[in-house]
Amino acid sequence: MSLNLEFKKAREERAAKKVVRPKMEVVNFKSTTEEYRWRIEQMQKNPERAAALPQPKRERGAPKVRDFNPNVQGSSAGAGSGEFHVYRHEREREYARQAFLNAEEEKRLADEAYMRKKELFEKEAEEKTAKKRAKRQRQKQKKQLAKKIKMAANPDAAGSDDKDSEGSKKRQRPDDDDDEEPEEQHFVVGGK
Repeated sequence: MSLNLEFKKAREERAAKKVVRPKMEVVNFKSTTEEYRWRIEQMQKNPERAAALPQPKRERGAPKVRDFNPNVQGSSAGAGSGEFHVYRHEREREYARQAFLNAEEEKRLADEAYMRKKELFEKEAEEKTAKKRAKRQRQKQKKQLAKKIKMAANPDAAGSDDKDSEGSKKRQRPDDDDDEEPEEQHFVVGGK
């Protein structure tokens, strides 16, 4: 009986040492938004805990090639019954390596073609922009020159235009009284 008591004590000691974790609650989400909202709330409950961020996929390099292949018989005469399988696996590894290198080369060529095309489009867009900018500048200079010619031809008319425009502004606006509320500004064209 003493042996059973020792086992019982040992079991109780292990149970006492065991850390009891709270049971995880099962949450059913109706949408992805709800799931992410719940995840954010869980992170905010314990800000000291590190957030698990997914790692980006690493690109694999080309499969490694053996420098020396002792199994050169392959499927030729004199090969043992197990040699063909070794040869076949070597052959598949080499095909996979060649396929990887070909795909990598195609990707590199496609990237180069894309960059050339992008640079060409950017250059064309810049040329169009420069052409339109030059046209706007010419039109602006033309307007300024016409205005200067008009001012030089009629110096009195230019001065009377300023006076008339000031007078018309005064006539259009009633005198500001303190009793009236200021008019609200609107951002809609023509809106009041």
